[in-house]
Amino acid sequence: MAKLDDLLSSASKPTGHGSDERMRAAVFAELEVPPARGWRGDVVLVIAVCWLAFVLAAVVMLAAGQLQPALLMSRALPLTGLLFVGAFCAFTALAPRRPGQLLAGFGVAAVGLLGLVLVRGEGQVSATAPWVCTLSHLGLAAGPMVLAMVVLKKSAIHPARAALLGLGVGATGAMLGELACEQSWAHVAVWHLAAWAGLAAIASVLSRRLVPRSFAP
Repeated sequence: MAKLDDLLSSASKPTGHGSDERMRAAVFAELEVPPARGWRGDVVLVIAVCWLAFVLAAVVMLAAGQLQPALLMSRALPLTGLLFVGAFCAFTALAPRRPGQLLAGFGVAAVGLLGLVLVRGEGQVSATAPWVCTLSHLGLAAGPMVLAMVVLKKSAIHPARAALLGLGVGATGAMLGELACEQSWAHVAVWHLAAWAGLAAIASVLSRRLVPRSFAP
């Protein structure tokens, strides 16, 4: 503001035409501050990055012949549910807090976690080590998690809020699991949900080390 005040105060001083133009241009440049992205924009950004990570992973699997279109269509229901769960968790975690908001988010996340197990049948036996699914979930969600933690710093940070955001990001890895894994519901309950819940725990722990840029609710 000091620079702007100096520019404005100098307007009354006699100057040449060229100096006036330069001063006017400098004043307008000083005033042209891009508006900060609001919380709605943050929600859209986090959701978009999560979905983009999933789409890119699906495209790579299709190109490599590791995913058949028929399997993709057969998993349409759980994938749609996971898209909703991830978006809802991100929304409730980043929106200005209201009574019952976080509780609603955790409720939807719990339904998503349970539903992921219930929609999976007996599955098929795989020679791949079960922990590969857990690591792949965590790996796909790593990038969106970094973005989510950066966005979280724009408001008052609470571990529960961070955990809910971690669940939102974790839905991305869960979607990958629906495409890359055809094992049984028991495998999903242990190795897939471990990654999903683990991301919530990681987000909660990381939030305690973050320094907020704002204390807005």
